[in-house]
Amino acid sequence: METLNLNDEYLEKLKNGETITIPLHEERIRVKKEKVVVEEIVIKREKYIEMQKITVPVRREVLKVDDSKLNFEDIDKHI
Repeated sequence: METLNLNDEYLEKLKNGETITIPLHEERIRVKKEKVVVEEIVIKREKYIEMQKITVPVRREVLKVDDSKLNFEDIDKHI
């Protein structure tokens, strides 16, 4: 505990019956939580093309002919 040295001004006030105010202090712990950056990561997208040759056996083939553009008259002349 600290002792308070009263100077002449305070002692004079006390002798005259006046009231003096003495501030009292105490120590308190203040804990504060805050966010702090400690690391960074980088995320990015990259496009790439991957080509593969795949061999698959074919069971059957179907041929479709678009005959809407054929002129049958020309075909008959060449036969």
